[in-house]
Amino acid sequence: MQFVTSSSCNRPIMKSAFVTLCQQSKVVLERQLDDFLAGGAIDEYVKSILNSCPLTNLVGERLFGDLDCDMHTRRNASLHFRSTLNMLKRDKTMSWIKKKSKLSRSKVLRDARKHATFWVETSRRREKAVRLRIREKIVMNKQANESLELKKLAKKEIGPGSCS
Repeated sequence: MQFVTSSSCNRPIMKSAFVTLCQQSKVVLERQLDDFLAGGAIDEYVKSILNSCPLTNLVGERLFGDLDCDMHTRRNASLHFRSTLNMLKRDKTMSWIKKKSKLSRSKVLRDARKHATFWVETSRRREKAVRLRIREKIVMNKQANESLELKKLAKKEIGPGSCS
């Protein structure tokens, strides 16, 4: 098998092949991404979506950092309270409320107080269900580990050379 080298006789052929390959790749990419390129059908839509997207994962990391800090400072706070504070902070709810007219603001706050008990109870039910599933999973894992240990002990007692 002979390898292609960059001798003077192969250089023009290789250059021509490379240029042709690049040009055809450009044609195919333009055809496939036409809607997403400038002036394409999806161009403005994609821009509007990407404008609101974070460029890094710091948003998610910030949430977990706040949760970790909050768990140390407010050890007995409920999950509902923690998520409410997090939403107030992240969604800028208070600045949104302050921008509303006095009448509209009082209506929003009145409705929030009216439905607060329902949402707190819903949140508590969800939290209890999650905690119950976690406890069940822990018990199942513990039972699986115990049965595995029993099998290992049974194998050791029987031994490889003994008859059963």
